Amino acid sequence: MSQFWLLAVFTTALNLLLAQAGAQAQDAASDRGAEARAEMARLSDLAGNWVSQVRTPNPQGDLVPRGEERAHIYYLLGDLALREEAQAETLPGFAIESTIQYDQNRDLYRLVAMDDTWGNMDIYEGGFEDDGILRLTNLRSGTSYVAPDGSQTNFRLSFTIHDHDNHEFLVEQTVDSGVNWSAMVAYIRRREID
Repeated sequence: MSQFWLLAVFTTALNLLLAQAGAQAQDAASDRGAEARAEMARLSDLAGNWVSQVRTPNPQGDLVPRGEERAHIYYLLGDLALREEAQAETLPGFAIESTIQYDQNRDLYRLVAMDDTWGNMDIYEGGFEDDGILRLTNLRSGTSYVAPDGSQTNFRLSFTIHDHDNHEFLVEQTVDSGVNWSAMVAYIRRREID
């Protein structure tokens, strides 16, 4: 046998092994994406254009209507993320965007929120709880709001999906690392009919 023939056989075998390993890696990667896509599909009723009744606490702590806002929520990155762009009409000059994805490596949802007022990128983590509500906090990430006196406020975001055309988004705050929570703002959303 010639050396060239042995080299050709060896090269062919190596290429076949590498191709098989690459195909297995591709299958594993697409399986992981499938898991994340399935978890993100649980949020499909959030996608769309929304009219939000904004409610904030009165002095007694009851949530009372303050006005309406609009929000646009849409999938991106091959349905692996949802982005929200809200027009904060009740808070003029305050714009906020958020993106949520499912982290299949840690089995949790992660939301990143950015605004044009404080400049803080908040990172929230959590999941669906037994009551069917998706709750995320920024307690673990440490992206709390720090007041000039050094005190810290953390936030919890709760998404209650009632049906395809209605959901609620509640923002709560805590100053004692999650021992007690108080409502900060609630968005009662109904799908905007085009």
